[in-house]
Amino acid sequence: MAIKHIQFDDLETAEHTKCKPLSVTLAVRNKSREIQDFQVKRMPAKGLLSKIARRKYGIRKDERPDGWNQLFKNLKPLLHPEALCESDENPHYPKISEETLSPCKAYPP
Repeated sequence: MAIKHIQFDDLETAEHTKCKPLSVTLAVRNKSREIQDFQVKRMPAKGLLSKIARRKYGIRKDERPDGWNQLFKNLKPLLHPEALCESDENPHYPKISEETLSPCKAYPP
């Protein structure tokens, strides 16, 4: 059965040190909260740790857009043509989803 309502968001964790942060993007069904897909990608350290992280580990590529695109690509065949997709107000999500997740019809303002 095609998914009619889905929610997605990122959570942040780390790879053995806070200087090596990871982003986990999850997509879940709205009511059941059943996980439909997830992606884990590297991201650069932010804030006070960013200088320390660059000095110890070098420049860390932000792989989150690749993870979002892969997540949306994996979801696309599962979605109903009139699916509602919700997320938090991350300014990157609508741009990426318009390019890769055309069935989705709405986002929070």
